[in-house]
Amino acid sequence: MAQLTSVILITIFITFSTTITTTNGARILAIFPYPSHSHQIIYHEVTIALANQGHELTVFTANPMNKKITNYTEHSLNHLYNVLKENLNFVEVQKNGIFHFLDKLYKMCGIFADETYSHPEMKKILSSTERKNKFDFILMASGYWDGLYYLSDLLDAPMIGIISLPGTVVSYHKIGNPLFSSYLPDTMLGCTDNMTFLERLHNLYYSARQIFEYHTINLPIQEKVLKKHFGNDIPKVDELSKRLSMLFINTHPFFNYPRPMVPGIIQIGGLRLGKMNKTLPDDLKKILDNAKQGFIYFSLGSNIKSIHLRENTLKSFMEAFGELPYQILWKFEADKLVGKPSNVHIQKWIPQQGVLAHPNIKLFVYQGGAQSTEEAISNGIPILGCPFFADQWYNLNILMNRGAARALDINNIDKEKIKNAIIEMVSNESYRDNIIKLRELMMDRPQSALEEAIWWIEHVIRHNGATHLRTRSIELPFYKIELLDIYLLILAIFIVLFLLGRKLLKLSFSAIKIVLNYSIKKNDISKAKKSKTS
Repeated sequence: MAQLTSVILITIFITFSTTITTTNGARILAIFPYPSHSHQIIYHEVTIALANQGHELTVFTANPMNKKITNYTEHSLNHLYNVLKENLNFVEVQKNGIFHFLDKLYKMCGIFADETYSHPEMKKILSSTERKNKFDFILMASGYWDGLYYLSDLLDAPMIGIISLPGTVVSYHKIGNPLFSSYLPDTMLGCTDNMTFLERLHNLYYSARQIFEYHTINLPIQEKVLKKHFGNDIPKVDELSKRLSMLFINTHPFFNYPRPMVPGIIQIGGLRLGKMNKTLPDDLKKILDNAKQGFIYFSLGSNIKSIHLRENTLKSFMEAFGELPYQILWKFEADKLVGKPSNVHIQKWIPQQGVLAHPNIKLFVYQGGAQSTEEAISNGIPILGCPFFADQWYNLNILMNRGAARALDINNIDKEKIKNAIIEMVSNESYRDNIIKLRELMMDRPQSALEEAIWWIEHVIRHNGATHLRTRSIELPFYKIELLDIYLLILAIFIVLFLLGRKLLKLSFSAIKIVLNYSIKKNDISKAKKSKTS
């Protein structure tokens, strides 16, 4: 009887514990305006998982999935791809530098925010008299569209930001995470965590300038968008990012330089490890199955187009591929490629996950993008990178430090460099062994990245925000965070002490000089008296 009573009590306790920690179906608004297929994949993984948990999703996205999912409503922002196409050529970005790219990005993000607020369905939501009771939570793709953070105020709902890339200087700045520029490189630079003096100086300059331009160029653009839609009675735009309860970044503790993180940052890298769709269309599967000596897969991702490569670069790749004994599968955005070798197969769109999972693949040649990196790691495929901009060098440097990749400078590339790099990597099994080891490390965690993301979202919903995780640095100006006022005081004290010391030395020398002169005069007088008496 006593045992039965104990069992009943334990059952009641477990049931009660489960009940108080479970989040009832919440009404969630998700905003993903950035028009990039690879970025949107990460966001959709999270929203689908939330729907499967019983939450009700309303999603504004540049990439509607158009799938029938229970409690899942999509509103298309697909027209934003035209904005991206009209404003950015990612191959040209690499030549013009990061700040030229950011300047264009700020302007585009102003358009993204404006178009999101202009969407008829968004207008319906915001015009509702009960809008503050309409949603329990907002999941926001975190970028330079800070004007969209105002939705958290308008709807009176807590918000989490999600980044499909490694954390940037500005994203860390928004959430109050220290930058540690002395040894942690900005993701936009091609540095490692072992920087020279000049690299550290360069890193500090880039970081400081990005934060400065974020406040002086980007935020005024966002302020104009808000005034257009809501008039002048709006909060200070530089205060809106403080509405972020937490920030999810697409890094992994084992695929990142070790970095101190505030509690409000959760690393969700490896979100799709082991969960990828590996099916292939029959025609492509036949080509890869018949590649008896193996094949090389070449893709520059969804943003950079092979058709935009410089003519000499394109020629170098074709000549190198033509001299290899392998079949080449190339994501190429045109129907024809003049001078294409017979072993090269081009397609405008390729089911990458299935290709990387094929047993005949020897090597993946790519641009260094975060999502493609994760897919290569998931399948244990060694990588040859040709980075262009943004986080691509950052990702490849980490892979190279792990012995899982090599990189070629796209500005200084020729047939021999490409061919020799491919032959060396295919013949050296250590690259494959090292990337498989990295995969094992990334999958060895107490819970999956997706499970962790969902848990924290539901935590924020349960507690209506996460002010208990907020660091005080969010409230502090830059000079206080970096202790510049303290350093200035110490410098001022040293200067004052130096000047006082200098003054005292002058006074001391003057006093000594006076004493010496007095002594000399006294001696002269005594000598004169002696000469008179004699």
